[in-house]
Amino acid sequence: MGNLKIWTIIFLCIAVQGFFLSFLIATRKNQNNKQIDFFLSAFIVVFSIIMLFWVGHWNDLFNEHSIFTYIYRPIPLLLGPFLFYYVKRFFGKVILKDVIHLVPFILIVLYFLPLYLNFNTSEDITSLLWKWDILGTFIATLNTVSILFYSIYLFVFYGIRRKSQTSKFKYETLKLLRLIITFFSVFSFVALINLWVRMTLSNHPIIIDFALALLISLFIYAIGYLGFNASSFMQNFDKNISKMYSGSSLNANDAQLLLSNIISHLEQHQSYLNEDYKISQLSNETNISSHHISELLNKYYKKSFSDVINGYRIEEAKRLLTSEDYRNKKVSSIGFDVGFNSPSTFYSWFKKITGTSPANFQKNNSFH
Repeated sequence: MGNLKIWTIIFLCIAVQGFFLSFLIATRKNQNNKQIDFFLSAFIVVFSIIMLFWVGHWNDLFNEHSIFTYIYRPIPLLLGPFLFYYVKRFFGKVILKDVIHLVPFILIVLYFLPLYLNFNTSEDITSLLWKWDILGTFIATLNTVSILFYSIYLFVFYGIRRKSQTSKFKYETLKLLRLIITFFSVFSFVALINLWVRMTLSNHPIIIDFALALLISLFIYAIGYLGFNASSFMQNFDKNISKMYSGSSLNANDAQLLLSNIISHLEQHQSYLNEDYKISQLSNETNISSHHISELLNKYYKKSFSDVINGYRIEEAKRLLTSEDYRNKKVSSIGFDVGFNSPSTFYSWFKKITGTSPANFQKNNSFH
């Protein structure tokens, strides 16, 4: 009994710390990223509430007031969606259709709605619910499945979206986001173990619950503090862009989004391999004005459109020069393949960017 009181105090302190961290995140001055902070704060609040329910369960509060059991059931379904919204907000906007991630939570709440509205102390309380014996176990399992799903989904989402992020500040933020997703994945694995223990070891020592809960708390609050820092990096990035675009027709958020779209389009479609490729074509393909493309490349990369395009061409030429398929092909012909309209232009740009000639580069690099 004494140990239970000690652990109760420990986890109550953890829950309070979570609410305090959430408050710090939600109230800090971060004008450009209020939505990012909101989703991180909501994620931490949800877990802190879950922690309070765990403490209530260990102290038999659910047996005395069974309504808490049904209030708790859908809440873990918010963890994955809120963390997804948080991560997505770094790459773009959270839009109306993203509400689909809340559908499982909403459905479970609707399922319990008759009980919430008609709750009484009768022993036959579950008669207000349809097929509780079956769906009760399903909902408990669904919570863990949801967390596992988002641990995988976030890795996939991150892997796709990170390719369009190129700035130094974004790179630092991406490292933190990757670590956050990794911690969430470890948390999901611990949650799976917790589910297995509860379903297969009905009389297991309560110390196992405490140990698993402590592990889960460590990972969740690690996510919170890492997320706090990631948002700070994002704020620095926005300030950097704001200074860069002061006096420009583009605001900081527009500049960040448009630049990402331009680079992503070039890297995915490789239109620069066309020797007649012009800024007007890139403008048509991305629906970004030629003026803004030129402004973004000049102010952010300190390069002209021609510099950027020929830089991509040289990178592709380097790849071809070290490819087994091009081993016996004339070096000059590779210049044509990557979009240059003459050997002399190709040699000139190659020497300018790499410091050596195409032939020497090919000679000094092994084939894949």
